[in-house]
Amino acid sequence: MIEGVLLFILLFFQVTFADDLSYIAFDYYHPTDEDLLFLSNFQYVVTGNFLEEEKVDFLKRCGVKLLYYEWLPAEYVCMGKANDSWKKKILENVNRWVIDDSPTDPDPMGRKYGCRDYFFSFTNDFIDERIKNIMRNLKENKYDGVFFDWATGSKIFEQREYSFLRKRFKEKFPGLDYDKQIEKFLRMLKEKGIIIALNRGFRSKKAAFDKWADMDVAESVFTTDSEDFRRKVFLKEKRISTVYETTFTDPELAISTAKNFLEKARSTNPSINFVFLNYAFPYYENSSCERDSVYIPVTDEQAILYAISLSLLVDSFSFTAGRNVSLRFVKSNSYFLDLGKPLGRYKFRKVGKKKVWIREFSNGIVVVGYHGTTVDVNAHGHKKAYDVLEKKEIPVKDGKFVIPLYSRSYFDNRFQPVGKIVLWKVE
Repeated sequence: MIEGVLLFILLFFQVTFADDLSYIAFDYYHPTDEDLLFLSNFQYVVTGNFLEEEKVDFLKRCGVKLLYYEWLPAEYVCMGKANDSWKKKILENVNRWVIDDSPTDPDPMGRKYGCRDYFFSFTNDFIDERIKNIMRNLKENKYDGVFFDWATGSKIFEQREYSFLRKRFKEKFPGLDYDKQIEKFLRMLKEKGIIIALNRGFRSKKAAFDKWADMDVAESVFTTDSEDFRRKVFLKEKRISTVYETTFTDPELAISTAKNFLEKARSTNPSINFVFLNYAFPYYENSSCERDSVYIPVTDEQAILYAISLSLLVDSFSFTAGRNVSLRFVKSNSYFLDLGKPLGRYKFRKVGKKKVWIREFSNGIVVVGYHGTTVDVNAHGHKKAYDVLEKKEIPVKDGKFVIPLYSRSYFDNRFQPVGKIVLWKVE
């Protein structure tokens, strides 16, 4: 049924767009047919839970590699409610496998979720059993790998609420090196031939974890859903609601942070792919010409293109997820553009008092800068150019054209930084 509904649109997407930017997508909910169509164009998809077999088979036929989510350092376990063999095994071996097994140990997240989070010791016997469990999960669900969240190793002990774990680990497992045990776990898992993605593995000691990873993922570097900007609006459904807008990181800070993260990750693994997982709220568009404004939520294309543009400047990949890692108001065709190969590194330029960052590609150009800036660009013999964000052609005159960086108006007349992708139009 899925294939029958989506076949025509799927063929349209695959013929019309290249997949240079469509590296990885994240969706922790149950994808609809429309969502599956969108996901089918990516090389990798990370899901919060295992998808139904029919959906897995569809994505696999489209060439997608599937990864499932796991928390690297711990597991949520409800005492007396362990409903799978792995959690039952954790409880059976709690004294040996778990750092914080004492009833008197703090439980920073357990009260919030109603279950206890057990932090793993990564003893050798635990490593063996966890690898068996992961490989069994992958085989049974036809998945290709794992995305490990919180992959920073003992860095977690530096957070005040988790600092007790360092002391407990030393008391229970004298002579055992926590970080080296996790590295051993990742190495042994990688030797099984699976795909490994880490969340901030570069923050482990000397970025050692990234040596065994195919990709490292950092969240909320370019845009995020921090709820800093909120407003009560009248929605089309005839109700007043508090809504939020996307928070944009200053481009200079975003580029500096991204380069720092990439340098750390690639110091250990030069071939690792780096992914920036960003978050966005919908953009609330005024749909009424009347005195009382009526708003409708739409995809914040400016936020998505801003994140993609920044990632293109620094040789990385970007994906923007909706609230709670959903696809809500974030499905965009911008991931399926074909910019071709980069022609050198990005260049920094000052336009008046404002800074812009420019990188040229064989099929177009990427520009990032502040609202209100206009950038003169050499067309390199091309006679036509197309602005992806504005969805319109840019006139070329005397071998040059102008890229205007103008933000949409956000709440309280705020204007955000802008990322533009301009494609050369074929005659």
